[in-house]
Amino acid sequence: MITLSILGSDNLNDLQLLLEKGQDYFAFQEGKPVDATAGKKLFSFCPADCPLENKLVMGLYQKNLLIGVFELFQHFPTDNVLNLGLLLIDPAFRSQGLGSQAYRKLERWTLAHNMSLIKLGVLLPNTSAQRFWESLGFRKTGEIKPYLHHQFYVLEKIIS
Repeated sequence: MITLSILGSDNLNDLQLLLEKGQDYFAFQEGKPVDATAGKKLFSFCPADCPLENKLVMGLYQKNLLIGVFELFQHFPTDNVLNLGLLLIDPAFRSQGLGSQAYRKLERWTLAHNMSLIKLGVLLPNTSAQRFWESLGFRKTGEIKPYLHHQFYVLEKIIS
C-alpha cells in the first residue's frame, strides 16, 4: 500500500538517492545524468510565474521506504489547478500498479485542497507515459510546448 507524504529538507538524502535510481528518465528527458544537486533543485525549482509557496514535493512511500516522488504546483496557473511536474517511481517498483495507486491518492488529496483540474506534460517521444496518463482519464488539450530539447503535450483531467 502506498502512502503520500510531503517531503522537506530532512528528506533530501533519500530524495537524491531516488532521483539517482531514476537515471533512465533524466537521461531521456535532459540528455544527461542526474547531478549531485538534483534533489535540492527539485525543492527550489518553480516556473517563472509560480510562487515558491505553491510548490510541493510529495513522497510516495511503501512502508517506510521512499519509492517515488510527485513534483506539484498547487493552484497554478489558476486557483483550481494542480500542475503535476513529475511522477518518478524507483525502477525496482515500476510496472506493479503503484503509480496508478499513488495517482488515485493524489487525486483525493487534490480535491481535499480545493482543486478540481490536474494538468501535466508528457514529452512527445514518451508514448508509454502518454498511455499511462490516458489510462487514468487524462486527455490532450491540443497544446504542445517546448521543454529543453523536446516538446511536450499538455494533458488534463477534471476531477470530482
